[in-house]
Amino acid sequence: MGGSLKRAFAAAALALGLMVHGVSATAAERICEAPMPSGSSVGTTEADARVGAITSWRMKTMKKYGPRHADWGLAAEKVTKCAPRSNGGFECATTARPCTIRDSDGNTEI
Repeated sequence: MGGSLKRAFAAAALALGLMVHGVSATAAERICEAPMPSGSSVGTTEADARVGAITSWRMKTMKKYGPRHADWGLAAEKVTKCAPRSNGGFECATTARPCTIRDSDGNTEI
């Protein structure tokens, strides 16, 4: 069986299985809030300072909007700026729009 024929067969079998078991897919949408700044974070390396800035963003976001919005992976319009410090190390700050996922029933616990 060719690769495309196998994929078509697998897709048909999956669709049939979903229909037989009454499983339906629901649409979900990403809901985002206004941009949230992290404040600055200092580290000995740029990576350390960047992690600190993202952690600060998550904590501030969690305090304001709750844990469902504090997922950096779901955030929109992420901007992180880092610069070397004159006395060594790095300083980073980040801003992003906190987001969560809401299903078609209005639930945010997905």
